[in-house]
Amino acid sequence: MNLKATLFSLLAFALSFAAVSAAPLSYNLAGNNTLLADGVSNVYTSNGVNLTVTSWSLANLASTFSTASTGLWSPGLGVCNDSEVAAGCSPNTHTVDNVAGYDFILFQFSAPVSGASFSLKAFGDTDVTYWTSASSFASGALAGKTVGDIINPPFGFGPMTTNSGGSVDRSVAINGTGISSILLGAAYSLNNCDDLFKIAGIAATSSTTPPPPGQVPEPSTFAMLGGALVGLSVALRRRTA
Repeated sequence: MNLKATLFSLLAFALSFAAVSAAPLSYNLAGNNTLLADGVSNVYTSNGVNLTVTSWSLANLASTFSTASTGLWSPGLGVCNDSEVAAGCSPNTHTVDNVAGYDFILFQFSAPVSGASFSLKAFGDTDVTYWTSASSFASGALAGKTVGDIINPPFGFGPMTTNSGGSVDRSVAINGTGISSILLGAAYSLNNCDDLFKIAGIAATSSTTPPPPGQVPEPSTFAMLGGALVGLSVALRRRTA
């Protein structure tokens, strides 16, 4: 191999680790019919990207968010807010719904994603309201905040979006890039209180792909590679001068 070919081979090797690529993410949210304690998060992993889910509610039409219990049900994620737990969290209330207040689930990705598609399992109408943010923050920071507060730091959520659907299983596509957090719930509207669904899964695309295990060079390797590239570059210029 001549000097120029060696130089380009080493450069290609370096770029293969620095390049940014997209990776498909798929989270199966079906559970084993377990109800987590109030405010407890659950974590899922796909392609090296963690997804943390935490349930929230505006129970009994309260003006501020309070923690709720996440149900890891066989059809997917559901929510039991304080008033529903007190009533026994019956099957028609452990959905994400707007019957006894408004239920929401906060989805937080450990790396930014481009777009997301939510698979909904219908138990009534499937109208949803959601917000997206490029910010990362402690999930517990929502406690005591109003819907109007979440546009401010540290949350940085964008405008509210409502996506309407019938009483059938369906997917909800959320567009955008650099998304780190999504707050999604049953339709947030005083005129619409018959939405009940569970969230069966999420598909998304990460903006970066971690190298496979065992293929991440040590810092000393990069230092040696950099020195070699500089030396070869100098030698190449001398040969072509």
